[in-house]
Formats: sequence, C-alpha cells, structure tokens
Amino acid sequence: MSSKKEFWKHELRELSIIFSYLFVCFSVLSTIKALVLLQHDVTDLGHMYGVSAVEAIALGKIVALAQNLPLMNACDKRPMWVAVLYKSVWMTVMVNIGGTLEEKLFHHHAAESAHPWLLFISHQLAFLFIFAVLFLVRELDRALGPKKLVHIVFGNRE
Repeated sequence: MSSKKEFWKHELRELSIIFSYLFVCFSVLSTIKALVLLQHDVTDLGHMYGVSAVEAIALGKIVALAQNLPLMNACDKRPMWVAVLYKSVWMTVMVNIGGTLEEKLFHHHAAESAHPWLLFISHQLAFLFIFAVLFLVRELDRALGPKKLVHIVFGNRE
C-alpha cells in the first residue's frame, strides 16, 4: 500500500514541477506578447495567462509521460550537453506531435500568419530552449546526487 502511495506522491510532485516550470515559461512569453500587442491597443493579458495555464497542463502531461520512454535515455552515458540536447530535440518533436494531434482531435484552427515559417521556427526554438533548461537542471541534479542541487540553490551558503 505504501509503495503505491509513494509512487503517486512522486508522480504528482513530478507533474507539479513540470507544470509550474512550463507555466512560468509560457507566462513570460505571454507577457512579452501582451506588451507587443499593447502597443497596438490590444489588451488580452488575462486570457493569455489562462492559455498559458492550459498549455502548461496539456504539455506537462506529454512531458511527464514522454520523459519515461526508453528513447529519452539513449544518450545518458554521453557528455551532459549531448544528453540535454538529445532530450530537448526529442521532447520538442513529441510536443509538436501532441499539439498536432490535439488540433486534429479538437478542430482547433490557429490564426493565419503572414510569416508561417518564421512563426514555426520561433516556436521550435522557444520549445528547444525551454526543454534544454529543464533537462539541464535534471541532469545536473542526477549528476550531483539526490537533492544536492536543491541544497546548492536554495540552501545556506557556508
């Protein structure tokens, strides 16, 4: 009984960390977008933060499931930067697949863009950077040992 309880406690903690991190990242991007739109008298910041929360939940679930795939650990024996880049690229691909499936299932049509390739590339680079930071922190935590990174970042410096 306690092992199931510990399993679910760990999974909930993982999902909470992933959701929180993604929400912060998406909120920063939404704030930047809102500031640009504000220059054109478009105010929609509240809606953008709501969308950030929904996207963080949807993508957080994809990240939580995908990070446990054997494919994601293929480069764990290589230098850390290779493992981080590998995981970031694959997670970006998986999030794109998940987003495409969501659009097909829920018939969500994105607004037309004057520069669709520029928009696509900027989204890919943003996802790649967001996942690179996530996996770099995870790899550092794994390399240093359990809770060592948390202690270094949040603990007292002596």
